[in-house]
Amino acid sequence: MHNKLLSICILRLSAIGDVCHTLAVIQAIQRKYPSAEITWIIGQNEAY
Repeated sequence: MHNKLLSICILRLSAIGDVCHTLAVIQAIQRKYPSAEITWIIGQNEAY
């Protein structure tokens, strides 16, 4: 696989607990693609 990933968009519209559980996956992605820009899209309730 090509290791030059430029950006990643993560869409999470469920509960805040699910967002927290996703953090381990995001950390693994950051290690694999350290220069990639990561954007989170979450539901309004999870933003507080």
